[in-house]
Amino acid sequence: AVTTDGSNLALALSYAKDDQNQWMERADLSKVAMAGFSMGAAEAINAQARLPSETKALLLLSPSILVPAANVIAWNCCLQPITGGQCFLCSDTPVGPCGTGQAIRQSAVPAFVLSSENDMLRSGVSRAADILGERGTLVTIKESALDLSTPVTRAKPRRRRLISSATPRLHLG
Repeated sequence: AVTTDGSNLALALSYAKDDQNQWMERADLSKVAMAGFSMGAAEAINAQARLPSETKALLLLSPSILVPAANVIAWNCCLQPITGGQCFLCSDTPVGPCGTGQAIRQSAVPAFVLSSENDMLRSGVSRAADILGERGTLVTIKESALDLSTPVTRAKPRRRRLISSATPRLHLG
């Protein structure tokens, strides 16, 4: 497991800003949005807390946030080699092990939250949407209205040409 204190996305952003990065010229760093799926949503929220002036929006996809189990799992105290960690005693992150709600409250950027009607952590998603208020848009996918019966496509096995002992072979020499 890796830490979800925002340091991973902070490192990615510092890489994008690096003068040695050959792709830096293509990136518009004035429009940075932090995004995360599941526990990555906690990473995105905490990265926004670390870099509030550089983050313009949040995108949280089926986030595992604001539920006690997610806080405990995401709290990788003093995790190395990633800088930070969520240990409130030795971390440089402005967010503590249970500070996701605080980070969402302090956030000033718009957020898009995507979930589904059968999301196991739906209660945390709803709490996040409540905290975000006007700044957040919650979209819930109604799974019962979707056709989730995607046909499975399998590659046809290649026919192998079998060489039996009865097949004549050419011997040179």
